[in-house]
Amino acid sequence: MEWPGTVAQGARYSKAGGVGIFSAWILRDEFCALSVPQQRRLIFDTTPIQGRTAMGYGKPNSPRHHFIEDGFGAIAHELGHGFGLPHDKRRDTRDIMANGFRNIRWNFADPPQPDKGGTFSEDNLRILLSSRYLASDLDPDDDIPPVLNLRITGVRFDKKPASVTVQVDAADDRGLRAILFYAPHQDSVVGGRALTGKSQVFTQELAIGPPGSALLQIDATVTDVGGNYTTKRVSWAPR
Repeated sequence: MEWPGTVAQGARYSKAGGVGIFSAWILRDEFCALSVPQQRRLIFDTTPIQGRTAMGYGKPNSPRHHFIEDGFGAIAHELGHGFGLPHDKRRDTRDIMANGFRNIRWNFADPPQPDKGGTFSEDNLRILLSSRYLASDLDPDDDIPPVLNLRITGVRFDKKPASVTVQVDAADDRGLRAILFYAPHQDSVVGGRALTGKSQVFTQELAIGPPGSALLQIDATVTDVGGNYTTKRVSWAPR
């Protein structure tokens, strides 16, 4: 399966950022070129790599482009974690924070074909653009994180899809930017929205899959105009 020592990890550690790491086998000459035109040719090359299996393809002698997508795509995925993004499995084959990175060759077609390629969900994109490295309107003097209060006000397991309603009370001294909701039992984003102003109170219904146990947990992450973030977890169990 690819090459021994394969590793892929990423995590955010603070508002200053995090880390993304992927194995160096992707730098092999048969996968990694020294110019964009050369790389475009390689990423669409279907030549079998004898004796090796690309993880996303799952069969021996996998085509060259599958190894490149596993490697380059996974780097984008792990860097996403480094910028604070969780998994988002709602569109598993399209989202870079799920398995959509394995279709990333289409992003590099000439012309690009984004309808086939990997993308970030709108909910994750808002968090990505809250980063101190990527925000276009960052307030660099803002070092105070937002305040967040969160509670579950309703749960419906008797409909498809199931849903949970959360009440949010968020505030920031300079200005709010975005909120993202994540369900740990699904390991996936389940919603989000843009935020504005210094204070917002609202309820939001989130489509979820029923948890495997009686305990339901929802995480919420709020960002502000200074790239600061606050994450809270709320739990619910039937009485």
